[in-house]
Amino acid sequence: MGGPVYRYDAQLDSPVKFPQAYDGNYFAGEFGRRWIKRIDQGADGTVKSINAFPWKGTQVMDMEFGPDGALYVLDYGTGFFNGDEHSALYRIENATGGHSPVVEAEASVTSGQAPLATKFTAKATDADGDALTYAWDFGDGTKSTEQNPSHTYDKNGVYTATVTAKDPSGRTGTASAHVTVGNTAPTVKLELPEDGQLFTFGDKVPFKVTVTDPEDGAIDCAKVKVTHILGHDSHGHPVTSANGCEGTLQTTADGEHDPNANIFGVFDAEYTDKGANGQPALTTHDQNVVQPKHRQGEHYGDSKGVSVVSHTPAHGGKTVGDIHNGDWISFKPYVLSNATKLTARVASAGSGGTLEVRAGSADGTLLGTAKVDPTGSWETYTDVSTGLSGAPAGTTTLFLVFKGEGTGALYDVDDFIITTS
Repeated sequence: MGGPVYRYDAQLDSPVKFPQAYDGNYFAGEFGRRWIKRIDQGADGTVKSINAFPWKGTQVMDMEFGPDGALYVLDYGTGFFNGDEHSALYRIENATGGHSPVVEAEASVTSGQAPLATKFTAKATDADGDALTYAWDFGDGTKSTEQNPSHTYDKNGVYTATVTAKDPSGRTGTASAHVTVGNTAPTVKLELPEDGQLFTFGDKVPFKVTVTDPEDGAIDCAKVKVTHILGHDSHGHPVTSANGCEGTLQTTADGEHDPNANIFGVFDAEYTDKGANGQPALTTHDQNVVQPKHRQGEHYGDSKGVSVVSHTPAHGGKTVGDIHNGDWISFKPYVLSNATKLTARVASAGSGGTLEVRAGSADGTLLGTAKVDPTGSWETYTDVSTGLSGAPAGTTTLFLVFKGEGTGALYDVDDFIITTS
């Protein structure tokens, strides 16, 4: 994505404005790679340098400099079209003579009927290690100086509870939580597909949704919407949707991407209630991921000891390499209860070894073991397979654990295919 150009204002009296040295610098944000770069440009627009910039959020959606000279960054979060706990608006300040506190606000209950009791939590950090004081404004005329106060709302309404954390120098950070009294948010549960269920692009995938809402009573299933989203890395593309508590959605035949890309399915169920007691309608989402049976090894979520290595003959041009005894890669979420076989594409100019398929952890339930023999070259591939049995019910984490003897790298893993019953 793009970003703003900073214009220094010498007349602006602001302790948080960016320095004059950044005047004319372009600030670029990258959604999928989750970074912000400061690009120093010459008078003719040529790039002089691309510089790292501190960013601890997730996916940058938009950026703009405010009237105070600070940079405001809108973080999309990590959900798919519904926001999540990482979605936020950040203010990035120029720290001169000290840092402002950074605070997050949470409410244990965010909707319900009066009297509504909730516990608020302020999670604050200060880069200078200063002791902080707290001031809560609950939005109904009452306040608290506790860090984590409890409060009861007696009247219907939509309230914004704001906490301000202050350091000894007077620098502050603020955050808010929203509470609706008089209407309860619906409870939405996507029963099918299960989170981590295996599928093949082109499948028709059944869905089932359960919704309850204390004010709406009987749920009109025509108001329940289920959307199939094509997940790609950390973003998604809506594909198709249907209304109903049960039904089937058709997935795209090829995912509309390179088959070696990091693609998967996401099913999103949502319901918006009718509102109650003069309060606005509330919407709740529930999402599950469906996993393709064919997966590139380098698209693991977590790992120990391995590297991603480039090899031209590999599918997608990359493999999991630099594998030594006890190393592993993992993927989540996965439902493996109907998985019967795993076939991996491997290469080895080393001593080879064994590939263990486990559930839950690197030393979790052993589902199968495949022997990997040397192939004579890191670019000569062969398939090895193992039957799978004993998988736990429900959602788990898939681990591929690598074993073998020798001083060098054992073997590479390109990709794998899971067969289901």
